[in-house]
Amino acid sequence: MKRFLTCFLTVAVMATSIVFIPNNQVAFASSKKVIVIDPGHGAGGNKGYELQSPDSSITKIKDGGGTEGIATGVPEYAVTLKVSEKLKTLLEQNNYTVIMTKTQASEAPGNIERAEVGNNNNADLVIRIHCDGLDNQSITGASMLVPAPIGYAKDISSISGQYGQTILDDLVATAGMNNRGVVERNDMTGFNWSKVPVVLVEMGFMSNPDEDRLLNDDSYENKLAQGLNNGIVHCLHKWESGWNQNSEGWWYCTDASNGYYYTSNNGWKNIDGQWYIFNEAGYALKSTWYADSTNGHKYYLDSNCMRVKGAKDKPLWLTIDGSYYGFNEEGQLYVSSTTPDGYKVDENGVRSN
Repeated sequence: MKRFLTCFLTVAVMATSIVFIPNNQVAFASSKKVIVIDPGHGAGGNKGYELQSPDSSITKIKDGGGTEGIATGVPEYAVTLKVSEKLKTLLEQNNYTVIMTKTQASEAPGNIERAEVGNNNNADLVIRIHCDGLDNQSITGASMLVPAPIGYAKDISSISGQYGQTILDDLVATAGMNNRGVVERNDMTGFNWSKVPVVLVEMGFMSNPDEDRLLNDDSYENKLAQGLNNGIVHCLHKWESGWNQNSEGWWYCTDASNGYYYTSNNGWKNIDGQWYIFNEAGYALKSTWYADSTNGHKYYLDSNCMRVKGAKDKPLWLTIDGSYYGFNEEGQLYVSSTTPDGYKVDENGVRSN
């Protein structure tokens, strides 16, 4: 990062405890993109009718009610809402803005109404969550439906298809399920009225007894949500090796293919001759104190996210919140001592003379 770049992250003083993050690096997924999650169907369905497409006179029922588990008897809308809630939690943990088209099983909005939630919020992606059902009880697996270039979807059909393939690949890899591929559809109201990228995932067949039981298993639902989350991250984020910036601040990409980045668990990082520390979300700290629990010293990160430091026997003095503080050649705050240039500092590092 260049000396005069401006950082936009405002961070409070970090706690001294450091949360363990597996593999020392974490795939980055943040920039306040908007995701709309549309849990399929609702109790009782919706017997009203609506236009299939803004450029068609064909009408379709708003909500036929969905399928139900052949072994469990659980309705589709119950499963889709649970997985949607789990996905929402994961996406919010990754700093996405998440909007649900419905939050109660009793709700059964029409497909145009659902599409308008994405349109009105200029969503980066709408993901519609469904389960499948057929008379043939032997069929299993997940499929991804994407819009054909008709209606409002003319402009977003291509990108929706790309997103659908990526999300499906991550879903089947995470859940260990059969991949039934991506299918383009021109007859789905929720697609044809969408002005933003949209996909519909069929997470498995409730008409298959084994898959029905899995779809109602909490741990399996967690896998489904995680796979969908992974796919969304891979769709919406492109990285460059080195420094990257978004609305939250600066982060350092160590693997452009996967978006890996440094966190506080990695400790101090020397990048191009300067020292930086990152918070647990992976953003470089700036204009704030950092207490290092490994050595007990305090440091200060300047407005360029760099660790301030003096020279040997020549402290760097800074005015911070109206008090003078001195830092040695390693950037460590002088405390309860007399500095090499003759100033006394108290236990908090404040210069007293």
